[in-house]
Amino acid sequence: MASEEQLALSGLIKSVHRQLRDSAKDSDPEQAWRNHLQNQNLLSQYADAMHKLATNYWDKTMEVSAKKDNGRIEWVVGSCRDYFFRSCLLNMFREKDDKVMKAIDEQFSYKHKPYQVEKVKLLDVGSCYNPFSVFEDFDVTAIDIAPAQESVRYCDFLEVPLNESSSSMSSESIEALAKSFSMPWFS
Repeated sequence: MASEEQLALSGLIKSVHRQLRDSAKDSDPEQAWRNHLQNQNLLSQYADAMHKLATNYWDKTMEVSAKKDNGRIEWVVGSCRDYFFRSCLLNMFREKDDKVMKAIDEQFSYKHKPYQVEKVKLLDVGSCYNPFSVFEDFDVTAIDIAPAQESVRYCDFLEVPLNESSSSMSSESIEALAKSFSMPWFS
C-alpha cells in the first residue's frame, strides 16, 4: 500500500503531466511546451517529487547499486552489459546473419572481429537524479528540463542541437549533444 507521501508525490507528477497534455490540446503544442519550460517553480516541485519517488520508493536498493536487483535501473544496466560486454545479442544476430548468408552462398565464410567497448556511452534523457552514475562501466550524460542533482545538466532534448563528436556543456546545461551514444534511455 502506498504511503500518504508517495500518493502526494505521484499526484503532483500526474497533475503536471495532465496539465501539460491539456495545454497542448487547448492551444499550440509548441507554445504549451515553451510555457511549461518557463514555469520554474512547477519544474522545481516536479524535480523534487520525482527524485523522492525514485529514490525513496522505486529504487530502495540504490545505495547497494550494482550488487542488488534494482528494478528498472538494474534491468537497463544488465541489458547493456549483456549486449555490449558479453555480446549475447550481438552474437545471436551474427549467427542468424551467417545462416542467411550460408543459405545464399554455401561457400560463405566470415571471421567476425571482437566487439570491444570500454564503457557504455549512455544518454539518460529525463534523468532527474542520474541513477546510472554509480556504475563504473557507464559514461553517462544525464539531462533533464528540471535537474534534481548537480550531476544532471539542464537540457531540452526536443530543441538541443547535435555535434559531430562530443557534447558541449557548461557547468549547468548542455548547449549541444554528441550525435552518437551507445544507449539512449528515456527515464
